[in-house]
Amino acid sequence: MAESGLSLGWADFKQEVGYYCGFGHTSSNWSTDQESLVEAYVHRGIRRFYSPPAINGRVHVWSFLQPTATLTTVADTATYDLPDLFGGLVGDKFTFDPTEGFSAISLVGEGVIRQKQQVTEHTGYPMFAALKLDTDFDGSSGQRFQVVFFPTPDDAYTLTYRYMALQNKLSDSYPYPLGGAHHGEAIMASCLAAAEQGETSQRGVHYQDFMELTQASVELDRQLFGVDYFGYMGDSLSEGVSGPTAITYVTYEGTLYDNRR
Repeated sequence: MAESGLSLGWADFKQEVGYYCGFGHTSSNWSTDQESLVEAYVHRGIRRFYSPPAINGRVHVWSFLQPTATLTTVADTATYDLPDLFGGLVGDKFTFDPTEGFSAISLVGEGVIRQKQQVTEHTGYPMFAALKLDTDFDGSSGQRFQVVFFPTPDDAYTLTYRYMALQNKLSDSYPYPLGGAHHGEAIMASCLAAAEQGETSQRGVHYQDFMELTQASVELDRQLFGVDYFGYMGDSLSEGVSGPTAITYVTYEGTLYDNRR
């Protein structure tokens, strides 16, 4: 698939940042230290664009950072690794294939799952899920996420979910940031704002450009994809809030029944 001729990539960001820093446009003329500094500013700018400041008090999550993924359960296995770049669940549901006829799996706190597991050992189609950090972590790589289900799945179920994806650095091999050509100028402004702040210890005209262009990009993202997500706000089960999504099952004589269906 051909790349848009107006797309901006790794080389473009480095060239403009290098010129701003006084190193000139030709990267082959830069010293090793100069190139390292330029790349550090570009990476900082990319990170800031992917997690932009609140605009008018509202935090925006880009549509292109929210992929959809699937997970297939295994009988008698409750805990599963999530993708390496998993940064959080978008929304609070894991859903079954429509043909299976089950209700969406509600997200609860990990403590709720542990409490249920202590009360009864039960297998079946999962009704609740909790996210937790992988405890097998020694600092040699970033900490990963897992999901644990209750009841423990008794079969192979294909579950669908959306998640906030963390991103890798740009490089010569992977030169294009997510978002496409629509957001190239906002990303460029973010890189220049990072360089500006690094060189002057102040926010100046490039930061102002970054905020204005990012606001326009946010509005475009909302118009194109209808995204307006403000982050996970907790769940009723773990926080003791009553309501239709609170207790949706009963246990009678050791058998767990789901009344959501």
